[in-house]
Amino acid sequence: KFHIGREVAADDVVATFQTILDPKNAAPYRGEIGPIDKVEALDKRTVKFTLKTFFADFPSLMTVPNARIVAGEGLEDFKGLAAKEYGSGPFKMKEFVPGDHIAVERFPDYYRKGLPYLDGVYFRIIPEPSTEIAALRKKETDMILEMTPENYSQVATLVGVDAMAVPGGTFNNVIMPADKPPFNDNRVREALKYTVDRNLMLAAIYGAHGELGNDHPVSSAYKYYASLPKRAQDIKKAKALLKEAGFSSGLGFKLFISTSPPVREKIAVILKEMARPAGFQIDIEVMGYDRFLSQVWNKGVPYIGNYGTRPTADAILMKLYHAKEGMDEGRWAPSHPDAIKLLDQARETVDEGKRKKLYADFQKISRDEGPFIIPFFRSELSGKWNYVKDFHLNPGNFEMELDEVWLTPEAPKKTA
Repeated sequence: KFHIGREVAADDVVATFQTILDPKNAAPYRGEIGPIDKVEALDKRTVKFTLKTFFADFPSLMTVPNARIVAGEGLEDFKGLAAKEYGSGPFKMKEFVPGDHIAVERFPDYYRKGLPYLDGVYFRIIPEPSTEIAALRKKETDMILEMTPENYSQVATLVGVDAMAVPGGTFNNVIMPADKPPFNDNRVREALKYTVDRNLMLAAIYGAHGELGNDHPVSSAYKYYASLPKRAQDIKKAKALLKEAGFSSGLGFKLFISTSPPVREKIAVILKEMARPAGFQIDIEVMGYDRFLSQVWNKGVPYIGNYGTRPTADAILMKLYHAKEGMDEGRWAPSHPDAIKLLDQARETVDEGKRKKLYADFQKISRDEGPFIIPFFRSELSGKWNYVKDFHLNPGNFEMELDEVWLTPEAPKKTA
């Protein structure tokens, strides 16, 4: 049942997907639910999806938040969904104060009988990390979903607190637009890649809480990750490549970054210093997030992006590289049709061995010729008091799964 009281029906599924797929709504994750052609209700309980092409990951993507079903009544007030909910999950909305807190309460008609165990959950939004840590210490909060490595180190020393970490696929990519000089020459892109000491950059920003990247967005958290040799810093080779490309006197360019999240500026400053000995002069321009989105993001200029883990390798690869099914952020697809063809073939292939090879081949090409520097992936870090039981940290960290979470008698009593 929906929280509004009636049963979930096939018409709601159809209405939800039609809303997502309608170009007029500009749903940001429309391309990540797959190549759906049409959705039909065959009866009250049966929905038929017709795809534009074969798509091996379709069942997986029907389980992610992007594909969750909304009651038809809620879709009539599309903008209102920012503050209201018309779902059927384990908890229903009790109170929502933007920028401050969200309170939810147990939904007694949840389809998994006996769940959830908790009567309710109160989410506090605490922008200041030190305040967040203080609240956890005092047991004013029971857990912190996401934290910095510095905060994680503090939490790990607290007796009775479980510090949790799981490898993830969250990354920042330095975009080198491949459709215009100087980055239309792969020797220039490769030269900049060779200036990066990935071990040092990861250690300086996240300590040991991450894994080295290989200039493509597939980390070991993904099923089709290919273990390829990592590119080590080589200033001599970077200089030689720049000279071959006609920049023996060096090369300057402007790199745009947003103030949010702060890691973008850290990466930019470190990259600037690492690239200087090879002959790169990088001018960093910092701007507010809103201005960054409107003037820089996906506009074909050098900047630093920010991406979380996706449910499948296909989702992140299509989004970043495919001009039709994604946004081709590095303006690379037109000059590399054979590489893009590998992605098309991989999503249409159900044979595991063939799929694995197709993705491995693409990862090698994008490492060697791609338009991104992806120096490392961040681990997902969280912490909770040990009286919170059966909470499992999601590698994607895009949702909190609280259906089966429960508290021992040691938990402090709270009322929201």
